[in-house]
Amino acid sequence: MFPPRSRTRRGHNAAAHIADADLRPSNSTRQLVRKAVLCSALALAFASASAQAQSNSAASDARVQRYDIPAGSLGAALNRAAQEGGVNLTYDRADAAGKNTAGLRGDYSFTGALSVLLQGSGLSAVAAGADGYRLVRAPNAVPASTSDAMPARPAAAGAGVATLGAITVTGTNSIDPAEGQAFVAYRTTGGMKSNASLLESPQSISVITAERIKAQGAQSVNEALRYTSGVRTESSGAQKMDDNLYVRGFLQGSQDIYQDGLRVVTPGYFGFYAGETYGVDRVEVLKGPSSVLYGQQSPGGLINLVSKRPSAEPIREIELSAGSFERFQGAFDIGGANGDKTFMYRLVGVARDADTQVDYVKDNRVYLAPSFTWRPDASTQLTVLTAYQKNEGSYYAQVPANAVLTRNAFGHIPFSRFLGEPAWENETTERTTIGYEFSHRFNDQIRFEQNFRYTDFDNHRQYLQANGALVNQRLLNRRYTLRDIQGEGVTIDNRIGMDFDTGPFSHKALVGVDYLWGKSLWSEQGGNAAAIDIFNPVYGSTVNTSVFTSRSVQDIRASQAGLYLQDQVKYGKWLATAGVRKDWAWRDTKNVSTGSTSSQDDSAFTWRGGLTYLSDSGFAPYVSYSKSFAPVIGSDRLGNPYLPERGKQVEAGIKYQPAGYDSFITASVFDLARQNVQTIDPVNSNFSVQTGEVRVRGVELEGVANLGDGLSLTAAYTYNDAEVTKTNTAAQLGKRPTRVPVHAASLWLNYDFQMAALNGLSVGSGVRYVGETMGDDNNTFKVPGFALVDAAIRYDFGKRFPGARGLTASVNFSNLFDKYYVPACFTANACNYGASRTVIGKVTYRW
Repeated sequence: MFPPRSRTRRGHNAAAHIADADLRPSNSTRQLVRKAVLCSALALAFASASAQAQSNSAASDARVQRYDIPAGSLGAALNRAAQEGGVNLTYDRADAAGKNTAGLRGDYSFTGALSVLLQGSGLSAVAAGADGYRLVRAPNAVPASTSDAMPARPAAAGAGVATLGAITVTGTNSIDPAEGQAFVAYRTTGGMKSNASLLESPQSISVITAERIKAQGAQSVNEALRYTSGVRTESSGAQKMDDNLYVRGFLQGSQDIYQDGLRVVTPGYFGFYAGETYGVDRVEVLKGPSSVLYGQQSPGGLINLVSKRPSAEPIREIELSAGSFERFQGAFDIGGANGDKTFMYRLVGVARDADTQVDYVKDNRVYLAPSFTWRPDASTQLTVLTAYQKNEGSYYAQVPANAVLTRNAFGHIPFSRFLGEPAWENETTERTTIGYEFSHRFNDQIRFEQNFRYTDFDNHRQYLQANGALVNQRLLNRRYTLRDIQGEGVTIDNRIGMDFDTGPFSHKALVGVDYLWGKSLWSEQGGNAAAIDIFNPVYGSTVNTSVFTSRSVQDIRASQAGLYLQDQVKYGKWLATAGVRKDWAWRDTKNVSTGSTSSQDDSAFTWRGGLTYLSDSGFAPYVSYSKSFAPVIGSDRLGNPYLPERGKQVEAGIKYQPAGYDSFITASVFDLARQNVQTIDPVNSNFSVQTGEVRVRGVELEGVANLGDGLSLTAAYTYNDAEVTKTNTAAQLGKRPTRVPVHAASLWLNYDFQMAALNGLSVGSGVRYVGETMGDDNNTFKVPGFALVDAAIRYDFGKRFPGARGLTASVNFSNLFDKYYVPACFTANACNYGASRTVIGKVTYRW
């Protein structure tokens, strides 16, 4: 089924100095990438040819399906109806502005649903060729009041279709970009690898829309997830160069961060990467094992960043911001389409020059993301997504606990204190990607989808870090690390979706095969450096990299292939989900310095099952069981390769989407275990054995709602009972893993003033609480819990002054009261700085 894996190794010659190692991708690698691109192009050509060969049997509008659309903005309701109905719908945003709908719930044809939503709005729908519908002002229509009420459920499904006529419609698998402009999300692309309702996904999924990201002023993925249940954000505190996240008690590694359904970094990569939130339309958090659809990953879950993409509606935005620590940033978002909407484009860009709260540490960034969509007909769509990002900044490592947390006769250092060497330390990360999303619907039952991305990455990092405990409570011994990582990778996912009925059972089946490949050259060395007085630092010491105590140059080639099958079967109000997957993972590592090589092959079978009840009241209780796996690199003292880590979870919960309200509530309980965890070999402590297990039992509550009268909220609570249940280290048995709090809670409230004199003004505030955590694996000390307050104020000039339409200004405050806190430690000699108060002002103009 898969092409044979090449055993040819093309190593690099180690240079006299690690920084001079040849890190450029080889010609053979580029040829492989070209072949992958060619294969993808052939697949596109085949699908397009098949499309021409198919009879044009698009879905009939007579098809009836269930709609569940809450009361609220007419524009938001129309966008959601188009998404749930799989229809291309075009309208002038101004025509729907200020108009509301009472929503609808029940079984309708799309034209029936649209007719109900448009009733009294002064709008009607006309055919827009083969692409779907276009809304126009109805002749002689009386403009609707913004408070017009419509029946939530008409007498019969499909009522009111006469004004629209019989129009052929076709489906789309992507969520409309307008969904990102809503505060509450109802659908997910990552949860089922299709445009699916959150109610119908048998696992807890949180979706943070672009509107929420903007309202809370999030400048990173960490910050965007601050008010999300089950997620521990910013465990690295003020560190800006990476997204260090925990989900359900487990650290999210590089294999757990996805963008547009494909892994952000490819196998063989080791380094840090922080995504750009301005280029993101939504962030999806899939909680618990998700290996059936995605392959190797942490049992805690995965995070999927959904990029901004072309829209049929014009997008024109520029943004300027400035803030604490000499932060200056400019951004733009430009997009549009041709007359018949067959070609759409978008260009997103960010340029930032900024310091950070830590002296001598930068947070600079350049981000550019062009994309375009080609839709030759209503059944076929190709979206090309490209991006370039460069992060520049210094790295500041952890410090001993008695420098910031535990008792010290000299007090504690400020969180602005830099303990490295300003003239020597720096980090630069560059990432370039080019990929596409292709879909073709053969008929109403069968669709083909393919996602592809090529990634080139480069990471250079040199920094000083603590080397042991403080001497005399103030002198810090230091160690330097010099690292270069460079490589490239390919990810591709092919799947066929099939919607069909067998008697009273309705099926949504998915069959797919994915493959990812990566290579990198990882060069690292470390050695001792001069000590520094943490209370009276004197900089200027020379870092002598010609002397080192450790050095490694590794040429890594890794790949994974997976075959998966999933089916959602609906019978009445019951929905059963079942999926299986077979994975193969390979890794070849060559030590360039010694010439030694090692290879590792792993395979795994994972599955999941879930049962959901979709009640008429809006409640959707569910239960599920799921498994995960993640390869472990290396071998034990007998030379046997390590087995993959395994994860398994039982989860039960209830989701609630109340009729007539723009809100979504989730409550879940789970029992999650991570097995084959490495522990110290009792025979030889230089090796490990896989006898460990970590178990997390938890409760998660989360609600997002527009409460009406301008008030919206996000609330979350997390309870995690994490415990080491198996280990060879007796002192750690029964202990709690570091950085995982038992309790965490958050609440964000936003209010848009309704009175005429303050029209356009909105204010928001939030509180984040993180309970105490353990400071080391033996639980010998604790890191106290903390609560932080955030705030925001925003003014939309256009609501008060028509001539200033599109102009908004905002100010966001993070850690408003500048609380001094330590977010986490993982040993007594490694604690992180807390994030100080940050103020960012922003002016945005849309036209």
